[in-house]
Amino acid sequence: RLELRKSRRPARSRTRRHRASPELSATDDPLFEALRALRRRLAEEQGVPPYVIFHDATLQEMAALRERLDQALADLEQARARLERRDARIEALESELARLRGMRERMLREVHEREQELRRLRNRARSEPLSVDDLTRIRGIGSKIQEWLNALGVTTYRQIAAWSEEDVAWLLEREPRLRGRIQLQRWVEEARRLANAAAPEQPGGSAGDSDELTEP
Repeated sequence: RLELRKSRRPARSRTRRHRASPELSATDDPLFEALRALRRRLAEEQGVPPYVIFHDATLQEMAALRERLDQALADLEQARARLERRDARIEALESELARLRGMRERMLREVHEREQELRRLRNRARSEPLSVDDLTRIRGIGSKIQEWLNALGVTTYRQIAAWSEEDVAWLLEREPRLRGRIQLQRWVEEARRLANAAAPEQPGGSAGDSDELTEP
């Protein structure tokens, strides 16, 4: 009688192999060890094994989460510092922009005032007769200064004799090298004298009707 032999397979072990969690020492991760101590205390209070409270893997995830949280807080603090520096820079730029705008407004007002002064001088020059006096006869005026004055429309003694303090200040702003020369060398008074000397007498006129420029 022939009997077939049944092959026997090794019985599978029903015991599950748990992946061992790496043990960390207090020097490796103080937070993990503190969590283990807390788990041990809770297990003793409840009368259960420690793994019933939390597995080591869960404690490791908690410790890693705390590290990520600390890093996120550090990144947030750095971002806040960068924002503060950016806000300070923006405030400084806004202050500089306001200063430049104020300077621009002042320059525009000054240009407008100078244009009005130049227009007034040109109108005064047009009202004068189209004659050209030898301005070098006034002490302190040479040929170069005479050319400069002629370019501004000043060509006669009467024009210089009619200068006001504002006119003199306007000229000094454009040619600072004349500062002190106009007053010390008495250009206005000298121009009045030369204009009076060159003025022709009106026929039939009297002393009271004289058109001569006199000293103030």
